[in-house]
Amino acid sequence: GNVANRTLRSAYAAFPKTFEKWARRSTISDFRPISRVAVSGAPELKKVLGGAEFTYGTMGATAEVIQLATYGRIISITRQALINDDLDALSRIPAAFGARAAQLEGDIVYAILMQNPAMADGTDLFHADHGNLGTAAVIGEASLSEAYRKFAQQTGIEGRKISILPQYIIVPPGQRSVEARKQVTATTPSNTADVNPYAGRMQ
Repeated sequence: GNVANRTLRSAYAAFPKTFEKWARRSTISDFRPISRVAVSGAPELKKVLGGAEFTYGTMGATAEVIQLATYGRIISITRQALINDDLDALSRIPAAFGARAAQLEGDIVYAILMQNPAMADGTDLFHADHGNLGTAAVIGEASLSEAYRKFAQQTGIEGRKISILPQYIIVPPGQRSVEARKQVTATTPSNTADVNPYAGRMQ
């Protein structure tokens, strides 16, 4: 049992989980729906003249609901299969389950992005009203400039501009991955027109 548990955990830990770079892990104690609250920034500070009173400001909040779920399967192993296992195939089962659990985590996280769910405000995660939809284009200087501009225009719950810079480019394998890698790679340009302004700024 201990050997199987160590094998399972080792395979789980070794499986690449790319979402861990941009997603945060948290602990949930039970299976009830939980609200994750985001508090707005502090209100604008007002100049206070000598002898004058400080005035009240307000702070807003919004919440998204998350919930824990259980995943699992059972396989049956007969006594005869255990005795006849001369190829040691059964000892690799815990490792296979560990790798599958890690793969499932990634599938669930990326499925949320692909499904573009509605947020607490009733608007889809990626929507023109959220100011986070760009023009479909090759990943290059022009499209990244547009993305940076949209990031700079993002506002907090209280409606004020927030300072937020993109750090990761999330792309599928293939042509988009090739385009993205070219934009984060440092080069040695022969003139200023060939300078890559995004080299080393994102992953």
